[in-house]
Amino acid sequence: MPQDNLTLKLQRELERRHGRAVSQSAVEGFLRSKGMLGDTPSTEPTQPIQPTQPTQEIQQPQQPQQQFPWSTPEEEREVKGGALNALGVGLWSALDTAAFGLPGLAVEEEEFLDFEDPMAKYAGALGGFVGFVAGAPMKLGVKAVQLAAKPFIQKTGRESLETVLRSMKRTGKKGGLDKSTIKKLLVDTELL
Repeated sequence: MPQDNLTLKLQRELERRHGRAVSQSAVEGFLRSKGMLGDTPSTEPTQPIQPTQPTQEIQQPQQPQQQFPWSTPEEEREVKGGALNALGVGLWSALDTAAFGLPGLAVEEEEFLDFEDPMAKYAGALGGFVGFVAGAPMKLGVKAVQLAAKPFIQKTGRESLETVLRSMKRTGKKGGLDKSTIKKLLVDTELL
């Protein structure tokens, strides 16, 4: 008998209900009695499903029951794409990328979001880009490159960005610029 996902789900459900492993022949007999194997249903009375003793090959670990009242089992949950799902995927991707993937370690996001929806793929790509640029990866990357480049810049006889900005600040104070103007100038210079 071919093993498709629906048959395997039926077998697992029967095992869950009986508390023991159910043989393939019992599942096949049940499907035949209901006329679901393509055969004509037999007119002879079928025997009830007899659970067999579990073996190492058939027995699978039980999944823990979900603890949240709003979540449903996977068989009943219908994932729907849409604008709200795409927005969620975009925001999740931005947050996850900005925090180096740490939120993804704490939450199983595939349970709540459909990442395969075409609109969600675009939103996720955009969210990942925004998270990288606006989040910690880009900021820490820039700082790391500045620290790594500082000794090489000094060996060439040039001044580092830090030194130039400090001297600009001193020159601005001596020239009579107020603190807000100096701060705005330094922020604008750092962004270049």
